[in-house]
Amino acid sequence: MRNKLKNILGWKLAPYILLLILISAYFIIFLSTSFSQYNRFWYGNFDLGIPDQGIWLLSQNKEPFVTARGMHIFADHSEYIKIFVAPVFWLWNDAKALILLQTLALSLAAIPLFFIAKKLLKSNRTSLIIVAVYLLYPALQFLNLDQGYHSEAFIIPMLFTAHYFLLEKKYTHVFVLCLFSLLIKEEIALTIALYGAYIYFRHNKKLGAIVSITTVIWLIVLLTVIFPMFSSRGFLYFERTTGNSPFKMISNVFDIRNAEYIAKLFGPLGFTPFFDAAIVSAGSLFLNLANSWSYSHEIQYHYTAAIIPVAFIAMLHFLSKRKNIMLWLLVILSLTLISNYIFGPGEVSLRETDKMFNNVAELGKEPENVIALKQMISSIPQNASVSASYNIMAFLTHRERIYMYPVPFKSHMYGASGNELPEDRFVDYIIISRSVVPEKDMIFMENYTMTSRHDDIEMYKKTVM
Repeated sequence: MRNKLKNILGWKLAPYILLLILISAYFIIFLSTSFSQYNRFWYGNFDLGIPDQGIWLLSQNKEPFVTARGMHIFADHSEYIKIFVAPVFWLWNDAKALILLQTLALSLAAIPLFFIAKKLLKSNRTSLIIVAVYLLYPALQFLNLDQGYHSEAFIIPMLFTAHYFLLEKKYTHVFVLCLFSLLIKEEIALTIALYGAYIYFRHNKKLGAIVSITTVIWLIVLLTVIFPMFSSRGFLYFERTTGNSPFKMISNVFDIRNAEYIAKLFGPLGFTPFFDAAIVSAGSLFLNLANSWSYSHEIQYHYTAAIIPVAFIAMLHFLSKRKNIMLWLLVILSLTLISNYIFGPGEVSLRETDKMFNNVAELGKEPENVIALKQMISSIPQNASVSASYNIMAFLTHRERIYMYPVPFKSHMYGASGNELPEDRFVDYIIISRSVVPEKDMIFMENYTMTSRHDDIEMYKKTVM
């Protein structure tokens, strides 16, 4: 009887053990690869240094004016979720904590996805295949490795969880999650508003109307009241998002780049998301196709974040109406594997497994140049001001005054206009990588004396003026 009970429990637990193995494998591979890229100075100021300084300032209850960017943390984007992320630095005071948190969020998103699949496809086996497709999906992997930390990553576990509760008819849970998702970033509002419309027509009219109306009101207040509170220019990226003309947006949609973008984004899923109404929720897809920002037309960047959960939700609803689900799944899994091999991110793709396993083996280790850099940084007083080259900014952003060289000596992508200068006209220390800052670009160095050097990294201290 006892052996029979063990066999029954083992059989019932097997799918969840396999789910845990898949999630753990993804987490370890992508955490080790992210840390390795960070240690090789791939993660610079804009995608890690800037959010790192802002979130660190919030964690210290300091005014979150981000000197790495030259503006208040909430003048740049409406990423109010950073307030809830800030306590991570109470546990680990390191920029890598953000990388870990992002990787963990994307990994754990597989759990609600598994239960959505189980609800719709009625099978543990097919649900595990869906999870495997998700974890091998090139756009997800590129998002995870996009040069640092992006708040948009949190929309994936949130929308998956909201949709699971929608299927369970727990409408209050859905509304709360949709509301919280609006704190991720301004562009998420379009996805949530359209998701509300989808809910209205396919699930529950009252809930759908409340979600959409609330989101539209939030977006209006955000653009007309909240953004102007933090910046006199209001929302800084309106022109980049809209092209400043509806005609320009229309012409952008027919840009030849979008054909490849659509193929790489939906090809691994057999284009199945386009055959279910849930795809209308992909607000970020419409923005990406129509706007003038070149990065939004490529899957290598984080602009796919809000599209990914919608694509998988639409695919699952499409598959739930098919009779030969397993055949469809095998085709989709094959397409994902092929896509991952052909155009997946290099160090984690199936074509470069040697690099993948090497990064895993090196997890927890730091190269000599990183150790030397940290020793230089440890000699700088916490209240000192520093200017650093782009590639090493993210090692220095846990301080109140840190600038991206050549700021503050010369304006460079600083402030709302990008042409402003801070009040500091000089800094106490300069740390630069000569591979990034050649001799011809070094200015005002006559006021500084070199105090440390390792390979191409040099540290200078201000002399008495």
